[in-house]
Amino acid sequence: MASPSNANEEGKGPSAALGPGELIFPEFIEQRSDGVFVDTGKLPSAEVFQHAVDRIFSGFCFGDINYPFFQQLLYDFDATRSAGHLRLASAVREFPPARRALYKAAKIIGGEAFYMFEPVLQESTVSAENAGLDPDEFVADMWGKGVRFGIDLPAVQAAIQNGRCDRVVVARAKEPTAGKDAGVEEETDALHRDNAPRRLGDGRVDLGQFANRFPQIKKGTLLLKKMPLQLGKAGRTVAGQLILPPTPTDFDLASLAGEGTEVENQDGYDYIVAAKDGFLSLDKQSNRISITEKIINRDGVSARTTGNLVLTGDEYEEYGEVQEGRVVEGKGLTFHANVFGKVVSSGGDILIAKNLVGGAAVNRSGTITVTGLASNALVQTAHGVIRLKQAENSILIGDRVEVESARNCTVLADEVDIQVAEGCAIAGKRIHVETGMERNGEEMLVSMLLPDFSGIDETQAKECGYLAECEELMAGLRQGIDNLMNQPEVRNYFTIAGKLHRKEITLTPEQQGQWQQMSSRLTPSLKRIAQGREDIKSLEAEILTVQERIAAVEAEKGKAVAEMACRIESVQGEVVVRTLVQPTNAPPLVRLPPRELKQRLRAPDPGSRRLFVGTTGAFSWQPE
Repeated sequence: MASPSNANEEGKGPSAALGPGELIFPEFIEQRSDGVFVDTGKLPSAEVFQHAVDRIFSGFCFGDINYPFFQQLLYDFDATRSAGHLRLASAVREFPPARRALYKAAKIIGGEAFYMFEPVLQESTVSAENAGLDPDEFVADMWGKGVRFGIDLPAVQAAIQNGRCDRVVVARAKEPTAGKDAGVEEETDALHRDNAPRRLGDGRVDLGQFANRFPQIKKGTLLLKKMPLQLGKAGRTVAGQLILPPTPTDFDLASLAGEGTEVENQDGYDYIVAAKDGFLSLDKQSNRISITEKIINRDGVSARTTGNLVLTGDEYEEYGEVQEGRVVEGKGLTFHANVFGKVVSSGGDILIAKNLVGGAAVNRSGTITVTGLASNALVQTAHGVIRLKQAENSILIGDRVEVESARNCTVLADEVDIQVAEGCAIAGKRIHVETGMERNGEEMLVSMLLPDFSGIDETQAKECGYLAECEELMAGLRQGIDNLMNQPEVRNYFTIAGKLHRKEITLTPEQQGQWQQMSSRLTPSLKRIAQGREDIKSLEAEILTVQERIAAVEAEKGKAVAEMACRIESVQGEVVVRTLVQPTNAPPLVRLPPRELKQRLRAPDPGSRRLFVGTTGAFSWQPE
């Protein structure tokens, strides 16, 4: 047997041509008395080690091979770079052709290599002997037959020791380890809505409301963190070939950053950050996260999704349905789907882009618009306009009501403009109907709301009485002054006083004394005259004020009447127009419950006066 040796001379590497029985180790393999060692610091690459193995296994094998280390050098080279001198085998043994002929090929099925173990005989010059197989030779032989990875050496050793015919899995492929797709991590608890029942200030729990359905976000809050993709680990076939894992998917974090957010890089990671204060909005279809000044909800309002809503923002936009029995309170409300519940706005506008059915839309100040159908609904605004396309069996209350088609509705407003009204009860001050008719035997009844002047008239009568008293008192004062002025001595005094004031005369010392005596005698009369004149002046001012108040009352009455008008362009069924005076001491019609309002506008009134009753023609009226 040839003795392997180390050689460093040029041309003596593992690929150098060798004669039979010769083996020269490369510089990174050293055979010593205590074994065969690999200096990983001198090994340049796994490919170089593979070439060395090809050469060694062509006529030799490693005795007592450290198979895990052997596999590391071939397929996990980086893990061995700092290992130093490690023992690979006890020795390098010759593997002659006669012994190699004892080994058969393994059968590879799927990711496994199968070998049929059975007793083997080796011919000698005398007789056939039971040669037996050797695990180290098995490794070297399988290398040449394409099984270079994943040999189960304990299973091979056990099969050889058993000596029985047995089909054994001798090598298994290593499946690749899957990587991890890029993803996101939440950076704030504010992303989570609190759907627990809302706790009231007095400690009670409102089961109809959620604690925090629409979280508010502060500017600069970190919302989402992108977690980079993680590559998987490759596997190996039993032939040692790479099995690449699927490539993990990646994404652009900016694709998730919606309105009011931006992407920032901090500490080597990309984050979606809130660019302003606002409300969190998550779009389930696009997966975009936004911070908006208005609250946007796409899940609808129901006992399952939101409960009743009491909103703090200035705008709310809903894309799902508002279910029956649910209440939405807020400001500036927009609904893109049907509303079956009640929506209440403290200001701004209410827009229902579809239908309002069986529910209510109430606005304290602002317009209410329903572009679909309002059916069996209450639509009411304290200060604003109601605009409807179609309404049936509904109650409409506002400053101004505009409807294209109204059927069996109760309408109360200062101004009413309806294109087609069928069987409606309408009350207002300025009413315009293009076409009016009955419906299902119910007449269209129009009530012109005349002002209740009883209180104004009473006030006006009191003012007029007070004015007469002032004028009578002033006449008496003037008469008293005239009586005093007609006394000879008083008249003579004012004549002399006038000439002295105009410097037409000059008194002598003797006349000066007489003048002073006259003034002393007339002092009481002069004071009464002066006081009377002051009183008359005050009365004149008071009379002017009372006259202005009376004129204002007259103007108010005139304005109230001037604003009233009724015009029905075409009467095509039974229509009744009447006056209706609501007493001042009675509750205002707008404060009546909907059912009572409907009854009140249909009920007979002894103080009303019929202005029109007919089934055809037209009607126009304005009070004098």
